[in-house]
Order: sequence, then structure tokens, then C-alpha cells
Amino acid sequence: MKKTNFLSIFATLMVALSSLVLTSCTEDQMIGLSLEGTWVGNMYVANEWSGRVYKAAESEITFTSDPFRNTKGYGYWIDYYSGCSWDYVANHIRWEVINGDLHIYFQEDRAEIVITDYTISNYRFEGYIYDDYGQPLHFSMRKVRSAYDNDWDDYNYGWGYWYNGAYGYAKPAKAKAAGEEQNMLETTEMPVRHIVKESAE
Repeated sequence: MKKTNFLSIFATLMVALSSLVLTSCTEDQMIGLSLEGTWVGNMYVANEWSGRVYKAAESEITFTSDPFRNTKGYGYWIDYYSGCSWDYVANHIRWEVINGDLHIYFQEDRAEIVITDYTISNYRFEGYIYDDYGQPLHFSMRKVRSAYDNDWDDYNYGWGYWYNGAYGYAKPAKAKAAGEEQNMLETTEMPVRHIVKESAE
């Protein structure tokens, strides 16, 4: 009799634990499905290079989910700039939702961010991203298209050999007059990625 009761209690506990795990997985899967697509907005990205900090005018993020596990997948993160020595910085990304937290890994930059406080609707992805000092910055992105409506092969990704064998990001500026800011083509110094609120040059 005692053995039967023990087995009965054990079975009940296993069912309860299984339902908790399934509920958590379902929530992460729903988040992953909601993320799928391309989003545009300000994510406070900046690059520090040659003694100056350049703030991205806008970021574009595309999430494509793994068809077998909607909690993770791949995608693209493009930061667009104006008034500096490159037009954009492009990264392939891997992403995963773990217990509601969104982990994004930048493959070319070899960096990771975690977004923990956010909401997603059909056309809006917003919440908080943390800057280099751990302070929350509010972001709001709008959905602009499906994840498959762009030719991502048109971009140069990461820091590498472009334009006559020089190091740089895509489309570096033409050489400037003597005494002006150092041009991207003249150095192998790699910019450093930051998340910052302050305005940049």
C-alpha cells in the first residue's frame, strides 16, 4: 500500500514538473515566433575609432527562426551611419530566447547582448537595452517586412579586407585633406562597439 502511494505521488509530481517545463518552452517559442521579421529603430549602437565615437543613425535587425526550435535562430544586424568613414556595420547574428531573456550574439564582432525587459506586438518591438555602464535605455523598433524580403548577400560583413586590400567596414570615405581626420583606409585599427546614450559626432 505504501509503495503504491509513493508511486502515485511520484507520478503526480512528474506530471506537474512536466507541465511547468512545457509551459516555459511554449512561452519562449511564442516569443521566437513573434520576433521573426525585420525591425528598424534606434538601439544606441556606436563605434569608437581613431579617438572619436560615431553614433549609428539607425539599426536594422532581422530574426529568422530555426524551423525545428522556434526559441532560437539566425539573422542579421545592420547599423547605419552618416558623417563617418563607413556607411554601415553588418553582423550575422545568432539569437536564442532562454526563460524569456533574448540573447543575441554578433558573429563578426564576437560580442553578445542580453535583452531582458521587452514586449512584442505585430508591428512593435520595444523595451530596454543596457548600455556599457549597466544603465537601461528604452528602445522602440517598428516591423518593416518579413525576414525573407531582403538580399542580405549584398552586404559586406564585419571588419576585413575591402577596397584595394585596405582594412575597413563597407564604403570607407575618400581620403581627406592633410591635417584632417585620419581616413579608414590608412589604418588597421578596428573600431570598438559600444551601447551608449550620449550623442556622438
